[in-house]
Amino acid sequence: MLGTAAFSRRKPAPTAPIIEMQRGDAMQLQFSREELNMVVQVLQECRLPQPAAGFRDTLLDHFIERNLQSSCDELEALGDILAQEHRQVHDQLARVTDASWKHALQVKESLLQHMLDRVIEASAMV
Repeated sequence: MLGTAAFSRRKPAPTAPIIEMQRGDAMQLQFSREELNMVVQVLQECRLPQPAAGFRDTLLDHFIERNLQSSCDELEALGDILAQEHRQVHDQLARVTDASWKHALQVKESLLQHMLDRVIEASAMV
């Protein structure tokens, strides 16, 4: 049985990744182009110990190809990576005094929170 759920508050990207769970269910997790680019950037910049780095490398390959078929563990790893980045951006916001830099960080934090919420929701539905 194939179940599909779309999570999008914005117009979905034309090449939205599909997360295919190991037990055969599929869940569509849609990101805008801006979100896809941010996920790629976050995955490229994060440094993780093994085995999380293996999940990161696999996810990065899939996001770059815009063809995401991942296990539940990889989806959970994506959530962990996004949560880690969100915490780092939140901590930076507390220290920044420059208004333009603060605004850029607030936009990034909001986007990360939006993506993280959708990944958590997708994880909960599995």
